[in-house]
Amino acid sequence: MSFQKPQLFGFQHRQALDTNRASSFTHDPLPLGYPHQHGQNPQQTSLSFQRNINSVRQNSWEKLQQDRQHSFERTRQHSFEQLQGIAHARNSARQHSFTFRAGPTAPPEKYPMKAGSSDLYGHGSQLATGSGVACHATQVAGMLCSINGGSVFLKDTHAIQSVKSRACMIPRHSSSSFATQNYTMVKELGKGSFSRVDLLRDKRSGVARVLKISEGGVGSKQSQMLKNEIHLLSALDHPNIAKLYEYSEDISCGQLLMVLEFVSGGDCNQLLRSAENPQNEGFIAKIIGQLLGVLGYCHARGILHCDVKPENMMLTKVSGGDMPDCKVIDFGLAHRIDRPPRDFVGTPSYMAPEIVKGTYAYTIKSDVWSAGVTACELLASQTPFGKPQDYKGFDIRQKMEPVLQNIRTYARFQDVETRLAKSKSATANEAGIWKSRSATAKDFIRSIIIADPADRPNADQALEHVWLERNKVWPSYLSSYMLSSMVKFMGLNGLMRRCLLIIATRLGSPKMGQIGDVFLSIDDRHTGHVSREDLANAVSSAATCWEPEFDVDDFFDAADQEQKDVLSFLEFTATCLWGVDDTKHTIAERVFKALDDNHDGFVNMDECRHFFRECDLLELRGLPSNRAFGIHEWLAAAGASNDPPSKRRQQPEESALTRLLNSFLCSVDDPSADEYEEMLH
Repeated sequence: MSFQKPQLFGFQHRQALDTNRASSFTHDPLPLGYPHQHGQNPQQTSLSFQRNINSVRQNSWEKLQQDRQHSFERTRQHSFEQLQGIAHARNSARQHSFTFRAGPTAPPEKYPMKAGSSDLYGHGSQLATGSGVACHATQVAGMLCSINGGSVFLKDTHAIQSVKSRACMIPRHSSSSFATQNYTMVKELGKGSFSRVDLLRDKRSGVARVLKISEGGVGSKQSQMLKNEIHLLSALDHPNIAKLYEYSEDISCGQLLMVLEFVSGGDCNQLLRSAENPQNEGFIAKIIGQLLGVLGYCHARGILHCDVKPENMMLTKVSGGDMPDCKVIDFGLAHRIDRPPRDFVGTPSYMAPEIVKGTYAYTIKSDVWSAGVTACELLASQTPFGKPQDYKGFDIRQKMEPVLQNIRTYARFQDVETRLAKSKSATANEAGIWKSRSATAKDFIRSIIIADPADRPNADQALEHVWLERNKVWPSYLSSYMLSSMVKFMGLNGLMRRCLLIIATRLGSPKMGQIGDVFLSIDDRHTGHVSREDLANAVSSAATCWEPEFDVDDFFDAADQEQKDVLSFLEFTATCLWGVDDTKHTIAERVFKALDDNHDGFVNMDECRHFFRECDLLELRGLPSNRAFGIHEWLAAAGASNDPPSKRRQQPEESALTRLLNSFLCSVDDPSADEYEEMLH
């Protein structure tokens, strides 16, 4: 929606009106009834004529003044109404996700940047920051609000409630000593000027985690970026975003710490450097599709990533012939959509033309441009606009200028293709990689790397491209153990359902990778949540004669703990965590460990009261409120003390053929894919 400044009643308009009035006066004929008789005294005749002329002139002047005043008042009222309309439209835009632009901005100075660095998982991230861009263009996608001191989310009642629920479940410590108390240091993954990244191992569970530390002081720029990342990761809930497990802000030591999910496959930049052969197009299409899905999820919630590049795309480690999944990291530069960055931020090689030129503020289209450049680099093994290290110079600014100039002068995709084929930095093998790529892959890049952001697709539109559609992975369906867990979940009381959600949020599960694949397959519209209809279709597709039947509506109402008529990823995960050997006792033990932040064997009710709803607190009214309690008191209050853990039943080994035949007789669980493969071999 575009708005133009209304044309006010100006001087030229009034001048033209005066000219017309004067013209009509000077050419008026002699008034009728003018007393002209032969023989009358000429002097009397002249005086009479002069009086009549003066009278006509006075009447005309008064009429002119009245018309001018009326026209001015009418135009002023019209202008006031137009200005009111613009203000009302802007408010509507903020509330209904419209877009408005207030005009171009001044381009940045030639060298308005300062180079910095940030490390995550041990890999540097080149940032360009400065104050040379005074951005006035604004992209609005919903009113946003502050959550927990800085994180952002759409200003919607259900959304705010959901974000607060997730954010409050993530442990927050006041001292950095929790890291050495709860984790064992394995090795240092990377170190920067003011930050460090370590690999840790949980002392109780043995699960690997990543510790990211900012040591530049609580008020430093690096700490502010890390704090921004903490707030955002506390609010975001997506299978392809690295998960935050706990954090601390130690003011006395000047440190900010965050414990993240460990993604063991390395980043996509490492993949490009270490690969001997070009990557398979199907694999690239998969991770780019996952990247666009994350961007669409963030954009719908009013968040701009602002630093999309291969270094911020981590890969999971898989076995066999499976393809890794992508997890997006490093939200330190992320901004709200209605408050885009006014600095020159990002990594130069991946900046959009409108950011380099300073013609528009950062929008969702800028993130999509960076995703397109990333996809081009993965396909061609080199960046389309070059990198600063490819050029000579005395400092980083001189090295960056050729890259920025390539982006400024970009007009058509043919220029990029020529550069990819004839780049001096490319080997003969690299120059031939791009030529070997399919026509649909090249068309995908061509459809995204568009200089004009108005013609560039958004993330959801880019996901509809034929190249991504053709290379979609086979959907993952609800497995037998998931359906069984869902049935069990539906039969639990509200407290135990809440406990499973706390486990999913605070501890996670080794099954979360598989659960995430199923969640994304159900959410085929890339909304970041599962609707009632989506779940019904998924259950219908996975239902077999050996699975217990259950009412989807009843299950959905039980799983929808935030009562927003959609299921988030963590809510869906909570319904799939009940294992074959689980009982209320084992679940209560696990949630007690999740609540025990300092691992001392005791929990204080005041510290965890906000995790539970009012109906849950009624069931926990037996717990002491004036002192800490241990595991036995917790089990008794949760109603799990009389439900001891079950022992695993030892069953005789059955051949794959026997299990396959029994499955057709509906007598046992669904045979797994591995057993089918064993049958074929």
